[in-house]
Amino acid sequence: MTWIPLAVHAIGAGAYWWLQPRGFAIGGRSWFEHEVIVPAVFAISIAGLVPRMRLLAAGLLLGFWLAVAGTIGAVGWTLPARAMIVVVAVALVVLALLLRGDGRRPVAVSAPIGAALGAAFMWCTWAPPATTRPAGGAPPPEARPAERDGVFVRHGEARKKGPFTTIASWEPHDPWIESQGRRIQVRGWVDQASRAESPTAGWGVSQGTIENVGGMLVWSLASTSVGRGWHCVRTAPGTYAFEVVITRR
Repeated sequence: MTWIPLAVHAIGAGAYWWLQPRGFAIGGRSWFEHEVIVPAVFAISIAGLVPRMRLLAAGLLLGFWLAVAGTIGAVGWTLPARAMIVVVAVALVVLALLLRGDGRRPVAVSAPIGAALGAAFMWCTWAPPATTRPAGGAPPPEARPAERDGVFVRHGEARKKGPFTTIASWEPHDPWIESQGRRIQVRGWVDQASRAESPTAGWGVSQGTIENVGGMLVWSLASTSVGRGWHCVRTAPGTYAFEVVITRR
């Protein structure tokens, strides 16, 4: 087996690892995804460049992609998700060819381990339980908090992609925001927004955010737009009640 596909995979895995968010609480699903599984996939790709490790690494990566692409292709409904079936087909063909060769034993042993690693990756990327709090609704399930309770002002490098640093903080309350000669407060936001750790942002940012998007202020109960990640979050069903107060400065 040639080393070229493994080298290309190593470059892709390294780039993905570099671009993803950091700063997650140790032991959480996002931490396992970004700080354990993705570096492991990168390390496997690098190890595959060593001739005696090549078949073992190939089996691990083929099993990984069969689990990941198979899950995405099976449960996704968008065109890119359906296209992952092509990845599954290619991986199956390559796996079948390797299992017919002289070095089939390391491939046969490592492929199931790679599939388990891929299943763990998909479990880590699955949307966490909803932690928003509808007015008068049931309390959300316990979740790993983003940081100590409060309202934080954070500055993100590279616009809103992070890393993020805290420049101010207060006790939990609905903050007044000044913009274009007016003061704005959305009452009820802090009590209903999710305070759980954001899987897309990292660095202690919560799912509930107030964003400045091109000069437009956006109050989110559970946002996916902050950070470098691509994960989904959930909003608990129920009725959310807000009061928007706007005054002149």
